[in-house]
Amino acid sequence: MRPRTVALAALAFVVLLLVVLLAAGSTLPEDHVASAQAVIEAPPAEVYALLSDPVGLTDWRPQIDSVDVLEPVNGRLRWRESSSFGEVTFEQSEAVAEARLVISVVEEPDADFTGSWTYDLEAEGPGSRVTITERGSVTHPFFRLLTRYVVGYHSAMMADLDAMGVHFGHVAAPIEVDPTTREPLP
Repeated sequence: MRPRTVALAALAFVVLLLVVLLAAGSTLPEDHVASAQAVIEAPPAEVYALLSDPVGLTDWRPQIDSVDVLEPVNGRLRWRESSSFGEVTFEQSEAVAEARLVISVVEEPDADFTGSWTYDLEAEGPGSRVTITERGSVTHPFFRLLTRYVVGYHSAMMADLDAMGVHFGHVAAPIEVDPTTREPLP
């Protein structure tokens, strides 16, 4: 075979692969809901204080490089997180001291991902059962495919629960749970 024929065949294969991946991603729903939970060896007041302080995020979430607190909008705390994935702006959209915190992505017009994370805290012995529920929307079909089959819907929540356990001096052992029943997933 001539080099030009090989190059054209390789290009055709790459284009076909991209078309197949985009088509597969297009069959997946844009929206998803996923939950994970762990028992954290700290009372709800301490866990809530950790979660509700954006300035302290870099102290316990290693994937975050920096946090800039922004001016509140409609009384809601806002901040911008910078990481290797880029910058994302968040706001506290609901806060119930020691019980619940909802953090939402401030939507950008061309964002490939939007969503919210609900942190529910329940006292369990001297510690707290922390359940994180992600309600996300992934608009681009390729990123939808990656999120579903490569990264996984639960990965960020599991990493945060692990990091929270480390912050409080123990191994958290997070599990994936059903968002409605909170029963462990198989």
